[in-house]
Amino acid sequence: MSIVDQVQNKSNRWLSQFVRYGISGIIAFVVDFCLLKVLTSHFGLYYQIGVGCGYIAGLLITYTLSIFWVFDVRRLSNKYLEFLLFIIIGIIGLILTHLCMYFLTELIWNINYQVSKIVTTSIITFFNFFAKKMMLFKK
Repeated sequence: MSIVDQVQNKSNRWLSQFVRYGISGIIAFVVDFCLLKVLTSHFGLYYQIGVGCGYIAGLLITYTLSIFWVFDVRRLSNKYLEFLLFIIIGIIGLILTHLCMYFLTELIWNINYQVSKIVTTSIITFFNFFAKKMMLFKK
């Protein structure tokens, strides 16, 4: 196989993984967003609590889909360590999510929390994909 074929094969695999991660992310986002909406609008919880609960539900969905469908290589053979690192990346993503939500909703732009969630998710998705890909699902 030539170097050009290897590079093309590698970039096709990355693109395929990113598309599958995007699809799994959409599924997780729908659950995340609906949980946020229900907890905030229907149960009257502070939106940051809804953000945390929704994010955790989405994190579990993306973990499950990541190991079974998105990524074809797993760096770690110890599944408990892999899950722990996935959770650590998730916690960092959750902190970033809370900060973005706070800045967009309360501090800077005073945007509705639902719109802030969509903007925040767009940003944090890239962090999550590349952190997980580099730390957990790469040779």
